[in-house]
Amino acid sequence: MTQDEMIEMAIKAKVLQPVPLSVNKFWRKETIRELKAFAKLIAQHEREACAKIADIAEPYKSADLIRARGQA
Repeated sequence: MTQDEMIEMAIKAKVLQPVPLSVNKFWRKETIRELKAFAKLIAQHEREACAKIADIAEPYKSADLIRARGQA
C-alpha cells in the first residue's frame, strides 16, 4: 500500500483532515509515520486472522505463505 493510498483511506475514514501546514505541505512527518505504523499493525492482524483460517482449511501450506508475507 502506498503512502497516498493510506492517506486517501484515512481521509475517507475521517481519521485525517487536510489542514495546510505551509504552502505545499499538508501532513506532518509524524502523522505519516504514525499512519504507517497503524497500517502495519492492521496488516499483521489481518494476515494472522487469514492464516488461522488457512490452518484449518489446509494446514501448514497456505498459512505459512500468508505469514511469510509479513517478513518481506
